Amino acid sequence: MGREETDGIERMVLEVKDHAYFGYFNLSLLRGMRSLRELELRVENWVRYSWRTEGAADDIIRDLRTEVLDYQDWKMPDVIRIVQAGTGQELCVIRGRGDLLVEEEA
Repeated sequence: MGREETDGIERMVLEVKDHAYFGYFNLSLLRGMRSLRELELRVENWVRYSWRTEGAADDIIRDLRTEVLDYQDWKMPDVIRIVQAGTGQELCVIRGRGDLLVEEEA
């Protein structure tokens, strides 16, 4: 997709098959989506293609926290929901960069 298409996306749902590599392959694209306000990440906790041992939500939160700290001008989505694929069970809700920074200090 080009800049015009990505700039027009306000809400998006992504299926995350390999949560350990999600940040590496996807966050730079999401950072460029200037209108993105709501993001739902559907994860499969039981699927892991890489060596990491954390759960899906933990991996993704760690990557988002790093992104927020490294790119302080990133206008991240207002709401990011991490849900279990298949069941829709909510694993985590992040409401802006403040949620990620509070967790870092804890």
